[in-house]
Amino acid sequence: MVSVVASTIYVPSLPSIAISLGTSATMAQFSLTAFVLTFGIVQLWHGPASDRLGRYRVLAGSLVVFVIGTAVCALAPNIETLIAGRVLQGLGAAGVGVLPRAIARDQFGHEASARVFTYLSMAASAAATASPVIGGGLESLTGTWRMSFVLLGLLAAWVLLLSARRAPLLAAGSPERPTGVRGYIADYWSLMRRAPFAFNVIGGGFLRAGFYAFIVSVPFVLTNMYDTSVAGVGVIMMTLTLAFLGANFIVVRIAHRFRPETLVVAGTAISMLSPIALALLTLTNAGPFVAVSLPVALFGFGNGFAVPMANSLAVGADPRMAGAGSSLLGFWAYTMGAGGAVAACLLTHNTALPLATLLAIATSGALICFVSARVATLRRL
Repeated sequence: MVSVVASTIYVPSLPSIAISLGTSATMAQFSLTAFVLTFGIVQLWHGPASDRLGRYRVLAGSLVVFVIGTAVCALAPNIETLIAGRVLQGLGAAGVGVLPRAIARDQFGHEASARVFTYLSMAASAAATASPVIGGGLESLTGTWRMSFVLLGLLAAWVLLLSARRAPLLAAGSPERPTGVRGYIADYWSLMRRAPFAFNVIGGGFLRAGFYAFIVSVPFVLTNMYDTSVAGVGVIMMTLTLAFLGANFIVVRIAHRFRPETLVVAGTAISMLSPIALALLTLTNAGPFVAVSLPVALFGFGNGFAVPMANSLAVGADPRMAGAGSSLLGFWAYTMGAGGAVAACLLTHNTALPLATLLAIATSGALICFVSARVATLRRL
């Protein structure tokens, strides 16, 4: 939940941050891109390191770095310092994001992991649902966007305390595994040579690119096109994760009836309806709670089917390399997510049509990858 809240709690305040720090909207948006890009790249170390050093040591170190970065963000006097703080947050959040998936695989094994991953997605969805509303509400109550980072720092410190109490329950690691860069690369090469794994993680990356394009662009679309308040932006953004959470509830109940690959493809097909709805509703001049909320909900609902199942398939590829698999999953998701955020920063936000085009590209790429993964899996069977 910590890494999800770090991504979304301050999103409704992006326009306010640009004004407060005397910078452009693009630079304010780049603070999110800096976090996501750092998060995506650095986690290539966290997963295989935890396979060798143990889950707790890597998790605790990650949380300490995250708290320091959060303090820098809360005190930032200018946009450059804020971006530096977001980079530090990304360094720490990488471990906090990777390790829960590996820990779940350690504890529950392959058979139960699909359902457990859905529960993890539900927890993250709950955090993502509440955090934009909380962030917008905190700014409205206190008059400053900095309170979002204060709250985030307290949350991370609390999780650090909880994880210290549960350290004996976490996997100790396998120090006999090859260490260093060569050992990590060998693990990654072994996983990426498996077509189902590679297609699943890249497909997940396309979906994450669409997700970050949404959360970077929607506040500015709502502000420019509909003059929506900060609190209103938070409420509309909440529909994304509410829909995701609703799909998770359904998946938990039907996962035993369908192959995970089938649910992934079906969910991605639903997500593809989002850019179509966004373009059509924009052209009809519907109000923001229809023209934006409905496409956001469609995208979130489809992702709620696809993402936990794809994550389970990826991390479960080889139990000896659960950490490495989780790292590669996060790497593709967040580096491609950063690409989606960068692309969104280059769009004009006076209309939603450019965003709809970008979402169409992202969801189409995801569907191609997931269909290819399903075909590769069936051939292996």
